[in-house]
Amino acid sequence: MTSKKIPVPTADEGEKVIFLTIEEVRQYLSLGRSMTYKMVKSGEIPSVRFGDSIRVPKHLLDKYIAEKIGQIPAPYNGEDVVFLTIEEVFKRLYLGRSTAYGLVKTGEIPSLTFGKSIRVPEYLLNSYITENLSQVAAIQPGK
Repeated sequence: MTSKKIPVPTADEGEKVIFLTIEEVRQYLSLGRSMTYKMVKSGEIPSVRFGDSIRVPKHLLDKYIAEKIGQIPAPYNGEDVVFLTIEEVFKRLYLGRSTAYGLVKTGEIPSLTFGKSIRVPEYLLNSYITENLSQVAAIQPGK
């Protein structure tokens, strides 16, 4: 009996697929363990099974994130995204929790929802900060 050589699936032509564990996905999206499993089990996050192990192809996770970010009108250059929790946002902006949630709820600070978890891509928070700083700089004191 001869064995057939099965090609390794590729993300793009010539690139090998990088597989992430559930723990790596959880850390990448700043989610809880049960929320991550729930999203994988429901098929919201694409995954494959190898025996008893579940793995998430990174290129499919990146595609999922890009589609989520595509819902927000802001530049996205395809690089890895750092996701911030609301707690990280209000600490970074020296705001109260309610104020931070209010800014996210109104859409003033763009955010993404993964299951029930709200996350703010760091680059969007940085854009929000820069935009507000430029507005302050445009205000000239009275003469």
